[in-house]
Amino acid sequence: QNSAIFRYDMKSDADGNAVVAFQDQRTGSLDIVAYKIAPDGTFLWGADGIELPTPGTTGLAPVVAPLSNGNTAIAWNTNDSPTHVAVQLVDPTGALLLTVPFEISAATAVGRPQLVATSDGGFILQYVVSNGGFGIPPGIMYAQRYAATGTAVWANTVQVSSKVIAFFYFPQTIPDGHDGFYLAYNTGNPDNASFTDVYVQHVRGNGTLWSTDGTRMDNSSTTQKFTAG
Repeated sequence: QNSAIFRYDMKSDADGNAVVAFQDQRTGSLDIVAYKIAPDGTFLWGADGIELPTPGTTGLAPVVAPLSNGNTAIAWNTNDSPTHVAVQLVDPTGALLLTVPFEISAATAVGRPQLVATSDGGFILQYVVSNGGFGIPPGIMYAQRYAATGTAVWANTVQVSSKVIAFFYFPQTIPDGHDGFYLAYNTGNPDNASFTDVYVQHVRGNGTLWSTDGTRMDNSSTTQKFTAG
């Protein structure tokens, strides 16, 4: 594991199995591996789990989404410069369904993926694109819905909010039960540049939003506000 396992993820599927993904150095460099563990402790994807390599680079900080068709989507940050987000699909037996992971890239760094399973066996991928520039710039959140095969569903990628988030903030998606998700996020206070504010957005299953910005939770310009998780 080197000195730490950094960010990892674990979710439960419809059968009560635990699916966990992290990165280790079994290949000589940090890369993504995943395990599925049954309620009785059986290693359903083998004692060593499965390896999820990204061709030409390594992987970090995976997230997991058990899908409604029994497959699992796993996304992670690559070690490209600038970084990409890679996604692989795994069937119930642990077989990789994509010849190579598909990747999201931009002129600047792409990272911090989140996955939301949808009722058709597909998923929504939400991620952050760096604003670029010098130092540690903020990021812009985007989302795209994918079919069970990994092909894009929405005609265009959706910008989740016109608001930016800090380079260190990891937004957490919450499924809405109708193939969309809610997202609460820290951003700047529009009335006081020295303060942080909290907005909430709803991304529906068809890619439409509550509003361009999202909904501001409190109109105070004199209070620091942060999401709880």
